[in-house]
Amino acid sequence: MSQLTGPQLILLLVPLFVILIAGEWLYFRFKSKKVYSSGDTMANLACGAGQTIIDGLVLVTLLQVYQSLQTWLGVGVTTLTVAQGILTFVAVDFSYYVYHRMSHRFSWMWAVHVVHHSSQNYNFSVGLRQAWFHKLTAFPFYLIFAFAGVPVVSLGIIVAIHASLQILTHTQAF
Repeated sequence: MSQLTGPQLILLLVPLFVILIAGEWLYFRFKSKKVYSSGDTMANLACGAGQTIIDGLVLVTLLQVYQSLQTWLGVGVTTLTVAQGILTFVAVDFSYYVYHRMSHRFSWMWAVHVVHHSSQNYNFSVGLRQAWFHKLTAFPFYLIFAFAGVPVVSLGIIVAIHASLQILTHTQAF
């Protein structure tokens, strides 16, 4: 039996994302508040689809670099315990925070990240509006985990869970 990877997990969560978006659309339609437009939502979904395709091409190389770095440095890689997984999730959240802040401060990073902030509306579908080359600018912020001995598959799953939860921060409902 093969192990679930981060990209596979995100693909499995797509129906949940669709349900969240549809539910939010219905909620605001009932409230007579327009937070969705068809063109903007389609652009958000297209960005998400494009990122998924590019990730499929780029991620293989980035994961190989991660594993090669661990091998080259002689870092011992072990299976994470539940406590280590939770600690890694918290550390991933912090790494993402630093990456995101820097993406707003440095023009070369902003050039990639601005796609996410270019929507005319603020709703769950914006959480899917990601830059196609996001992984290339974010990757260095996750290399610390290679030095800590976090297995690449474990990190991929934790980053995928973290990224999937980000959709919940893109709503006016709460």
